[in-house]
Amino acid sequence: MNDREILELLVKKMDDLSTEMNGLKNEMGSVKGEVGGLKDEVFSMNHRLFSLESKVGSIQEQTAVNTELHSAVHDLQKNVQNHDADIKLIKKLLIQ
Repeated sequence: MNDREILELLVKKMDDLSTEMNGLKNEMGSVKGEVGGLKDEVFSMNHRLFSLESKVGSIQEQTAVNTELHSAVHDLQKNVQNHDADIKLIKKLLIQ
C-alpha cells in the first residue's frame, strides 16, 4: 500500500467516523428530548403523589374524628339505656 492509498483510506475512515458522529449527535438529541419528557412525567407523578398524601392525611384526620364521634354515640347510648331503666323504675314506683 502506497502513501496515496493510505491517505485515501484515512479520508474514507474519517468520513465514516464523521457520519457516525452525526448519527450519534442526532440520537443524543432524541435522548435529551426523551429525558426531558421523563422529567415532566416524574414532576407530574410527584404532584399526584403529593395530592394523594394530602388526601390520605385528610382521611386519617376524619377517621380520628369519626372514632371520637363513635365513642361519644356509644356513651350516649349507654346513658339513654340507663335513663330508660331509671324512668321505668320511677314509673313503676309512681304507679304502685
